[in-house]
Amino acid sequence: MGDTEEVEVKRAELKNKIFLRALKLEVEGDELLEIIEDIHPPPNLEGLDFKGPRLPKWCTTLAQLRKLEFYGPSHRRCDFSCSCLPPLGKLPFLEELEIRPHLFSF
Repeated sequence: MGDTEEVEVKRAELKNKIFLRALKLEVEGDELLEIIEDIHPPPNLEGLDFKGPRLPKWCTTLAQLRKLEFYGPSHRRCDFSCSCLPPLGKLPFLEELEIRPHLFSF
């Protein structure tokens, strides 16, 4: 990802999008994941569909999250474990959790 894309991602200021209810992100590579860590969606987000090597740390701040779909590393490429997930106790309204391996290179 170049500097231009990084600036655009940060300029989106997702944390200020208070009417945003669902978000879908696909991340390939650790460099992009570091940028995604900085976007911080609004805390009232209810749905997250995420494809990447691990979930961003800000997932634990999404107290209103009801649906989480995580497509993580496949068993063949990486040791997929619950360490990729936030503590479920920090997601008190979670109703649906879907975890699947995703076949792309990180």
